[in-house]
Amino acid sequence: QMVELRHNSQTCMICNDRSLNFIDWKSLKSYPAKKFPSIPIKIISREQNTVYILCQNGVLYLCDMRSNRSMSISFNRVLTPSALTSWRQSPAIGIGFKEGLVDLFDPRVMLVFKSVVTEPVYNIVPAQRNACNFAIASDDKVLIYNADNKKDDELGKPDLSIIVDSPFISPYDGNVIVAGINDVYHIDCEVFQRSSILGDFYQKKNLGIR
Repeated sequence: QMVELRHNSQTCMICNDRSLNFIDWKSLKSYPAKKFPSIPIKIISREQNTVYILCQNGVLYLCDMRSNRSMSISFNRVLTPSALTSWRQSPAIGIGFKEGLVDLFDPRVMLVFKSVVTEPVYNIVPAQRNACNFAIASDDKVLIYNADNKKDDELGKPDLSIIVDSPFISPYDGNVIVAGINDVYHIDCEVFQRSSILGDFYQKKNLGIR
């Protein structure tokens, strides 16, 4: 896995020996930064010099590439961490678990401020409907959740659920691209009814969401 640091000439990557290394493209040199006690499963970058690494043991590491220092938080859950994401509009970090849970974590205070029960999470990406909307890829579904719901009976109910065989999701300009076995979909996260099936030669047709 690798990720580019924002507004920087460096790229961070996880190696097979569980170590974090970064490449400085100006000097064309590689530097070791840290070795983790557990296998890293996801790495993201938010700020210019900070990367977040989620490991199999349920620990999230925050690594500052300038000082080569790191902080960590353990979620103390008997769950399997599987996904990691962040939002442009919010300082929150989203951590997904295969058993069906998303924790919203505030790195400023190093605390989880909300948990959302979901379908099993295999991947998670941000959505643009508000500051903490997110989409997850589950076993045979893609679901979009609103973490800002104030009512307890609404929290955990997806705003959208579509059946897709073995979906893989990727963020695209606030929306979501879904790759399934048979088709590729563009989910318009602002107006679901504008979502479409993407075909060859720039062709697309409406997905038919009502």
